[in-house]
Amino acid sequence: ARALFYMAVRYDGDDGVVDLELKDFLAEEDPRCCRDDDNYRGCSSEVCYMGQLSALLRWHLEDPVSDEERARNAAVQARFQGNRNPFVDLPQLAWLLFVEEGSAERLSDCGWDNA
Repeated sequence: ARALFYMAVRYDGDDGVVDLELKDFLAEEDPRCCRDDDNYRGCSSEVCYMGQLSALLRWHLEDPVSDEERARNAAVQARFQGNRNPFVDLPQLAWLLFVEEGSAERLSDCGWDNA
């Protein structure tokens, strides 16, 4: 879940790449992603939708960040990418960015026990 949250923030369509959005799909919706070269097949969406957002948020809450996940995040920064997954460092960001304000699912503590 946290990797998909990161990807949705990273791939926002602002730098010429496809916009990846997380959402809950309705039964009649087509979750396919369209790329620029898909137009000839009748695909014209510039936004890719992925995941069931409500399930990802539930997994994120039910599986708190572990010490191993923090260590992997640090190793990825130090050895490979030079950046971190902010949803590992600040799990509260998921609720701040992906749950609409005023929603019953938006928790007062951003879905995390900050004690």
